Amino acid sequence: MLHSLKLPILMLLGLVFCPPQGRADEIGTLNPAAPARTAEFQFLTGSWLAHITVERPGAEPITATADWTIRYIMDGWGLRDDWFVTLNDGTISNYGTMYRTFDATHDRWTIVEQVTPSLEFEFMTAAAEGETMVMYEHEGGFDGPLKGKRVFYDITTDRFMWRHYRTEDGGENWEQGALMEVIRKKP
Repeated sequence: MLHSLKLPILMLLGLVFCPPQGRADEIGTLNPAAPARTAEFQFLTGSWLAHITVERPGAEPITATADWTIRYIMDGWGLRDDWFVTLNDGTISNYGTMYRTFDATHDRWTIVEQVTPSLEFEFMTAAAEGETMVMYEHEGGFDGPLKGKRVFYDITTDRFMWRHYRTEDGGENWEQGALMEVIRKKP
């Protein structure tokens, strides 16, 4: 458990004591000294508008939009996502922050997310799988049992698709969740 908490605590301390350099609206760049796989999420950097649909059995789908910005932090060694989700009726659904770093020691991405209203930490790992990028949600830490995954696919310079899946059996079976079409905002 301590190892699972060590990285998020270090990341948060780093943000408190080493604030991002430059203006808040800058996206930043990948540090050439960072592990090469740190570039796997480079397609995400920038500002995006996400169109979200959540299908619900026996009910109308929920639709929303999200303003989503991903920038390099820690001098180009990691990424930070910030987003704000608004339902189509104008109600604020949630907002949150995610920190992504590549852990060369364990040859995997380690990702920590915190979302309102629960403010609980989500722990994820990620890997490139063919032409997709998959983030795996774990229960209780980076090495905990699988509880979900987020798949980025149909990735182009200005657009990608994103699908969330849930599992209750450690990844044997997957149930589809939210779907997003994500379009790059024009500068």
